Amino acid sequence: MTCNYKTYSMNIPNLISLLRNGLKANKPKISVKANKKVCKFLDVLVQNKYILSYSLKTTGKVEIFLDFTYKKNKILSLKHISKPKKNIYFSSKDLWIFDRSLGLIILNTSHGIMSHKTALSKNLGGQALCYIF
Repeated sequence: MTCNYKTYSMNIPNLISLLRNGLKANKPKISVKANKKVCKFLDVLVQNKYILSYSLKTTGKVEIFLDFTYKKNKILSLKHISKPKKNIYFSSKDLWIFDRSLGLIILNTSHGIMSHKTALSKNLGGQALCYIF
């Protein structure tokens, strides 16, 4: 999916908090403001099958459909890694440590937002946004 909306006030840490709260409350869908970074972040979650899908509305919002199979979600925990005053960066050499882990690290690289597995295949590093397991 492509996002054709201009930037709004929604950022990635707010999106992570909204997703975490929606998962705890067992909400089947969450609605947030549309943003290019938010859409790229959601693309990574859809590719790795952590959420079912998302849809863009004409009102400038995105509806995120969470995946509840057998009343449990695939996302057990969502954690922020980089904070506003303390950004954490991983090089491609550092990402090999997480290659065999069960979780997923979402990175903001020079080629956009991607998972650590995709960044390893492209030999890229970047700012760590969140850790999902």
